[in-house]
Amino acid sequence: MVSRKKGKPIKGGDRNTVMNVYEYFKKLHPNESVRFLVKKTEEATGTSERSIYRIQKQSDSGNIIKKSEKG
Repeated sequence: MVSRKKGKPIKGGDRNTVMNVYEYFKKLHPNESVRFLVKKTEEATGTSERSIYRIQKQSDSGNIIKKSEKG
């Protein structure tokens, strides 16, 4: 994923990618803090920390369908 310009909206597919990367790091580093996982996801995707936290919150509330949940 390439870094986007500041202020540009994140599309649904990109949100799924961000969450998949976050989940990957979570499996890879199960004992690390959320902050660590967010930093790793930021580095890997070029998405800001703030956006990752927002996407994570949306995912937790069920507003984002993760890859494993697709039918």
